[in-house]
Amino acid sequence: CNSEVALGCIIEAHRSGKEIEVFATEVRPRNQGYITIKTLNDAGIKTNFIVDSAVRSFIRDIDLVIVGADAVTVNGAVVNKIGTSQVAHTAAEARIRVLVAAETYKFAPRTVAGDLIEIEERAASEVLPDEFARTLPHVTVRNPAFDVTPPEYIDLIITEQGVIPPQMAYTIIREHLGWDIATFR
Repeated sequence: CNSEVALGCIIEAHRSGKEIEVFATEVRPRNQGYITIKTLNDAGIKTNFIVDSAVRSFIRDIDLVIVGADAVTVNGAVVNKIGTSQVAHTAAEARIRVLVAAETYKFAPRTVAGDLIEIEERAASEVLPDEFARTLPHVTVRNPAFDVTPPEYIDLIITEQGVIPPQMAYTIIREHLGWDIATFR
């Protein structure tokens, strides 16, 4: 998905003189990838725009994966736009590092007590126009907005407090978000 924090990392690296070429995905069904490629283009960064399912075809051309996060759980799993886990899994298989850029406010303290982050399902009409869907009485469209990337597919999480491995996500929750164990009673 379009992540201002992930883009900020890329743009800052470009400004510091690093030679960068980006592979950005379209991010179906809402095409948030358009925002990403416009931002990268405006920053003067060479960008390849690919369909979501083409990640495996181009993974050998990629040195590093940077994604954003909608939430980070206590065990370092990352909830983000649907398709993030697929990208991270593909990168892990190819032995390419995966970095998550996330502000500390996105760390989810309630996951300490076992709370799960609900995965929203959006309208079927985002994927299949209603008028066509009505002609397919035996078809159900599933449109989850997010997925969960397991911590074993993530190398590092970049925050404004520093860089940590996903297994240390609890330290952000404990030290920077200030939870007390009594909070979870």
